Amino acid sequence: MTGEIFAVPCEHSLLGRTMKGNVGHAHCFKQGHDYATNKSVNNAGLLQQLFSVRTLALFNRRPAKGLHAYLSGLLIGYEIHAAPEAFDHASGVTIITETVLANRYQRALGYSGISATIADENVTVIGLFRLAQAATLLQYKPTSNIMSS
Repeated sequence: MTGEIFAVPCEHSLLGRTMKGNVGHAHCFKQGHDYATNKSVNNAGLLQQLFSVRTLALFNRRPAKGLHAYLSGLLIGYEIHAAPEAFDHASGVTIITETVLANRYQRALGYSGISATIADENVTVIGLFRLAQAATLLQYKPTSNIMSS
């Protein structure tokens, strides 16, 4: 859901029109994360936090090229802060998604004191293949050893 919530303001709102570019700006990502995880701000809710993206742009307190990263940090930080029981602080978590997003989550989890490793990009495909095999949805066995690792 975080990705869908992220896409809506970027593609279908005034916020998206104020954003320029979507790469880099690690410091803006961290500022978004920090704002979302600030206990006094977090009690106000996600909508108020989203409004901060607009006010930062209106008052030139964040460069237009950094707003995309700020919003990403804000939403990922909010997700992590809102569900602390979902993350195992003792043994860490494994992130399963594409590389760019996985790196963002790993960074945000690290800011929150949670260790995270990124799974191989093929883990989802391999898992789905094995589920299909177990459910006898496939009529053949692979000749390659790639799915048995």
